[in-house]
Amino acid sequence: MKTQHFADLKVEAQWQVFTADLQRQCQTARVPYMAADLQKDFVTRPEEFEPIVTLLLSQERHQRKPVGITTALRGAGGFGKTMLATAICHDERIQ
Repeated sequence: MKTQHFADLKVEAQWQVFTADLQRQCQTARVPYMAADLQKDFVTRPEEFEPIVTLLLSQERHQRKPVGITTALRGAGGFGKTMLATAICHDERIQ
């Protein structure tokens, strides 16, 4: 209740604020898209990309009724794990 504001509508200044709030257009909070944009020079790697997408979309996984999915990519630094994960996030089948 501490975050709620209660107006005394008998007070002219509070009445004006109240009516101005009612007349203002609704503003919905935007939920940010978590994955960064793909770089313009991104090179597709279908040999690595498709098996991961296939595993994520596996019907066998759906039969176990998971609450959430966590996938990890591992390997030495600089081989494109983050870019591969970003590309998977942008794939329409995954979205």
